[in-house]
Amino acid sequence: MREPKKGPFEFKQPDPKLLKIYADANRYDEELLDLLCPSFASILEAGKRYTDVEQLGQGALKDVFRTFDTRSRRWVAMARLRKNRGYRFFDPFIHEAWLIAGMNHPNIIKVHDVGVDGGQRPFFTMDLRGNTSLQTLISQEPSYPLAGLLEIFNKICDAISYAHSRGVLHLDLKPQNIQCDSFGEVLVCDWGLGQRTHFEEAEDEGFPSGLSRSVIDEDEHDTQVLGSLGYMAPEQALPNQRKDERTDIYSLGCILHAILTGHPPFEGTTEKVLDDTAHSRVAPLRKRFPAREIPEGLEAVVLKAMALAPGDRYESVRLLQQEIRNYLGGYATAAEEPGFFREMRLFFGRNRLPASIASLALIILTVTCVLFVQYLDREQTATAEERQRANRLLTEVDMISSDYQELFKQSDLTKKELALNLTNSANANMRMSVAHQPVQIVAHALRLVDMALMLDPECVPARRAQFVLNCIKLDHKAALKMGISDQYGALAPMVNLARQFAKFDFDEEKRPTTEQLIAFYHAAAKNKFENSNHLEKVLLYQLESTRLRPTDAPLVEAFFQVVNDRSKKLTLEYTWKNRTAVVSNEGDLKLRIPSGNYKLCVLRYFTLSHLIVNCSGSFKVSDLNLLEIESLDLRGCYNATFDQRIHLLRLNRIYTRKGQISASDVEKFIHSNSSVKIIEDPEL
Repeated sequence: MREPKKGPFEFKQPDPKLLKIYADANRYDEELLDLLCPSFASILEAGKRYTDVEQLGQGALKDVFRTFDTRSRRWVAMARLRKNRGYRFFDPFIHEAWLIAGMNHPNIIKVHDVGVDGGQRPFFTMDLRGNTSLQTLISQEPSYPLAGLLEIFNKICDAISYAHSRGVLHLDLKPQNIQCDSFGEVLVCDWGLGQRTHFEEAEDEGFPSGLSRSVIDEDEHDTQVLGSLGYMAPEQALPNQRKDERTDIYSLGCILHAILTGHPPFEGTTEKVLDDTAHSRVAPLRKRFPAREIPEGLEAVVLKAMALAPGDRYESVRLLQQEIRNYLGGYATAAEEPGFFREMRLFFGRNRLPASIASLALIILTVTCVLFVQYLDREQTATAEERQRANRLLTEVDMISSDYQELFKQSDLTKKELALNLTNSANANMRMSVAHQPVQIVAHALRLVDMALMLDPECVPARRAQFVLNCIKLDHKAALKMGISDQYGALAPMVNLARQFAKFDFDEEKRPTTEQLIAFYHAAAKNKFENSNHLEKVLLYQLESTRLRPTDAPLVEAFFQVVNDRSKKLTLEYTWKNRTAVVSNEGDLKLRIPSGNYKLCVLRYFTLSHLIVNCSGSFKVSDLNLLEIESLDLRGCYNATFDQRIHLLRLNRIYTRKGQISASDVEKFIHSNSSVKIIEDPEL
């Protein structure tokens, strides 16, 4: 037979040597893998994923353990169904894990893994946090402040509001189910009673309406009472009642009740608590706990959130949360239905300093106006119409110049005399009030000086005052236009400093940077500028117009270096997070200008809770007058003295070296609303 003819694409048998090389190249070499990828190899070799199991707690449905995840290399919390729970509890247990895993919020605990163990029982793992709960913090009251507890409550509201937006109810909110730690993290846990608000959608996704129970007896599985005694809503205490977002709002009201009073709303036997819950018999908080200082506005919020009828409660968690924010901001809550006088008291509470200054300014303005009217009455014989026009002039702050000119034409008072009086009034206002409200006072003084120069453009005191006021604003460009020269002896250093920074043209809206101001103070120190009062006014104006930030601490430090004899060893460190300031200097330390008109510590512009003073020279504790500090550390201060009685109303502790300060000195020289405790360091 004839052999077939070979074509151009005929398949040929591969070379056996090539096949061997290819096989060797793809061989799985375990030793090479251990050498190149040790971490990957450790995962391949890992046997049991969760090890070192240690029980943390036990509930009606599950046990919680602390365990190490060998794959992710971290400690986690593992929830396991209790051994005495049969198959009918498997799905509710798994559904709880799925429900939590389906939500993503920083204040809701996170689930990492859901699985089945070697005994064919379900488990899930989640974040492992500390053992501190909100209940623990409430029990620490009054050492843990109410404001801090309300901030935690706000975060709880954030989490529940998010859950409601996802169509999920918690139905078991209580302080024990809120985990807190020292770094501000708040987690809402134990979602075993969680429900979907739309049952049809829940069943489509594989979720039953109720996922577990917490305060039922272990043997009474058919009860319909699901919730925690003292914190459940009336509709949870009664069978077959509809539950919605307002059910969780009721429980939030119970938590707020515990924060304010230290107790749940209902206490006693199980029967009594269930009966009180079903009828929502909430006693007025301030009447039931007279020893506690419970704000009226927050009591009204609790009573509204815990109303018996769901329709009388807050419609959403956001509305409840807004009430808490109103209280923290110094405003009235809607629940208390405040009257006019209540709103006015809160307004003055929010604006205590501006209201005091406005009242003082009104008194000064009234006295000044009365004296001015009396002076005009003695000097002029104008008609009744002219007197009426003068009264209008006294009550109008921004009188137009034509009205002034008409008044002056018909008065024996000369323009030069009135210009001088206006200048003196501007200087008096600066001396009395610039420390408290520098921006407003400087602006008002400039208006008075402008009026004076309109009356008498050659008035030397008015020109000097306008020069100084513009220098305080760091508007050197406008100040130098006044033509003030070196011949004005007292102002000569200020003129030289203004010329050095002649490009400064700042106003109330446009302010210099911190670096520009530090350079300004360094130049003042280099030129031995002696007018510390002026430099402090510049600093006060800057801090008021920009609102102090943590980055402004180097600016205050530069000012203190001038005040403390140009000390290059002085440092000021300020930590915004824990509101702590550390002031150090080699030699004497001054924190205010003794020769100033207002003698106030510039550190008052910081939000301070703790102050540490270190200096090798002398330091007067009176420099700290009116600071709202809670603790004062003088262990690094070797010559701290008291020279006058001062007010440190929030001070409650002083840290000293052994024998440095006596209790009698503290009681004699420091006035505080709290008992001041002296804590001595025996090693110093």
